[in-house]
Amino acid sequence: MKKHLVIVIFLFLAAAFGYTQEDDFAEDEGDTVESARPAQVLPESVAVRDASQWAELMQWRKWQEISLDYQSQKMPEEALAAAESSLVRSRALGLDLPVVGAYWGNKTRQAVRSKEWQQAQQYSRLALLADNYSFKNIIYQFQTNIHSAGFASALGQLIQTLKSYRQDFRYRFRALWLTSFGLSLALMTGGLFFLLLLTIKYLPFLFHLAADQLPQNWPYFGRIFLTASLGVGLLMVIAGYSLALALMIPAGAVIAMGRTREKVVFWITVGLIGSATVGFNLVCHFFKAGDQGRVEALALANTSDWNNLLVQSLAGQQQQDPSDLKPIYGLSLMEKNRGGLDRAKTYLTAVIEASGNNPTALNNMGNIYFLKGQFDSAASFYRRAIESDEHLAEAHYNLGQVYFKAIDFNLARAELEKAATLSPVKMESKSRQSGGNMVMDAQLDLAMLWPEVWRGWNPLGSFTPGEMKDLTMLNLWLPWWIWLGLLGMTIGWSVLVKSNLAVSCCWLCGRYVCNRCQFLAQDGNRHCPECHRQVFSIQSSELQQKAAEVLARKAGKREKIISGLANLFLPGASFVMQGSAIKGWLVSLTLGFIYAGLVLSTSPWVAARLDFSVIDPFYWVAGAAGMIIYAISWGGYIQYFRNQGASDAS
Repeated sequence: MKKHLVIVIFLFLAAAFGYTQEDDFAEDEGDTVESARPAQVLPESVAVRDASQWAELMQWRKWQEISLDYQSQKMPEEALAAAESSLVRSRALGLDLPVVGAYWGNKTRQAVRSKEWQQAQQYSRLALLADNYSFKNIIYQFQTNIHSAGFASALGQLIQTLKSYRQDFRYRFRALWLTSFGLSLALMTGGLFFLLLLTIKYLPFLFHLAADQLPQNWPYFGRIFLTASLGVGLLMVIAGYSLALALMIPAGAVIAMGRTREKVVFWITVGLIGSATVGFNLVCHFFKAGDQGRVEALALANTSDWNNLLVQSLAGQQQQDPSDLKPIYGLSLMEKNRGGLDRAKTYLTAVIEASGNNPTALNNMGNIYFLKGQFDSAASFYRRAIESDEHLAEAHYNLGQVYFKAIDFNLARAELEKAATLSPVKMESKSRQSGGNMVMDAQLDLAMLWPEVWRGWNPLGSFTPGEMKDLTMLNLWLPWWIWLGLLGMTIGWSVLVKSNLAVSCCWLCGRYVCNRCQFLAQDGNRHCPECHRQVFSIQSSELQQKAAEVLARKAGKREKIISGLANLFLPGASFVMQGSAIKGWLVSLTLGFIYAGLVLSTSPWVAARLDFSVIDPFYWVAGAAGMIIYAISWGGYIQYFRNQGASDAS
């Protein structure tokens, strides 16, 4: 009500009086200002009254001190009311107060843990008034709304809040690297899991091929054991450097032996892993850009309250590169937000002198004069801003406010409509936040901030192995140039040795048989040496048929045991073993997304950069999703062997 009362009074006074053409401030004597449009002259007392109303609105700090006094006197209800009054005033000015938001966010968390939902709802409201772009405060409000208004209403409010995040650069920046990291991690882990399933299926046969290259007078099982030991040991050494590399190397060797559908899915998976390496490369750069603090500092300067650390950061950036005007422009915004109009004017003067007719700086300079009550000078700067950039919506809006002060409603309406046409979303949101009667600053544009994000990006770089291990607890490090090399090796391997690694299955037991070891029967079927010896050593054709049936049943039991053991530890292995590569691929990707969600919610790196703490129900959801995928993999296993048993019985 207090906010609405201030707005009504301000509108009433603005409609009843005009504005002055005289600039009577001593510090402005040396300024050269263009002549403003002739308008109705207003007495000096009205300009002073407007300035005093602005000063009154700026007293949100006073109410904050009153709230602290009430807290020290153990008067919680009065303290909450004073704090809300302070934060409503700061929100009307468009200010973000991250420190105050963190304080009320911690109070909300304590109330949620103690299940004091009414207090938690009050605290979460204050936390969002202080810092509307905090993930943590959004999550706490969602939890409290679930208990107070129900899940459907809480979810609707959460969606509306997230939509408003699109207006904030920090949200876009964090959302971009969060999406890149989550999607890259999901594709990488899901793709590597599928390659692991393929490797388990074909690796014994690969060891058999390698064993055949050893002297034939050595015992066969000795050759297999030596080959397997060397291969597994080498892969473990490579896994210590990069787990992704250790999984892609054998899969690339195996693919020349796979079926057509498996080859297609394999190449799709390799492409997804390549996309994931690019995503990790981008996220690595985003992390480094965030750690440097330059991007965050420039984005915070748009709307934040005065912060000494932030001011020092911007001042240091200005000293490092005096030709870069973005830091000093951010300082002018912060000075204006805290009421330091004279210092803000000094900063803006420096920007205008260095950059010529900078439209955003001219617009903000007009705001300084507007808040001082010098509306003629303000109108002049707004017109200069429009001459420099006729598409600057803020300048049209502010000039409309000047005409509104001059009781020239036709011109005011025309300028406001022009502003709404140029930027309807921005005008609507800014007008709502400022109460519809305050001038609007032209903030640092996204086009000025995104180059700061991409500065210094190296397309061939990536996380170090140690960094990736800290992020995922698994060393998934695989830079893009290594992936390109593996891709070339895999293509060359599949082309050069494709005919030498042709795989055939034994007609009876289903084992993989190489060209060197297979036997061609009279009926045209291929058999492994063991089945050929046991079946065709018998003279009677009837006994041969019975022996073949016995071997087929043994092979079915062996396949059932091997698939069951593989699926026990690796969900989806039964699908790949049975030849359903697409089903196994979908299961692998689903598990990859679940794993990525868990890492995003538990990684200290992510939590430090997002101000985000996962809620307990998320673990239940992730666990339930994992159990469903595990059950689906066993369902496919049971259905396959049930159908196989029915066909054998028939």
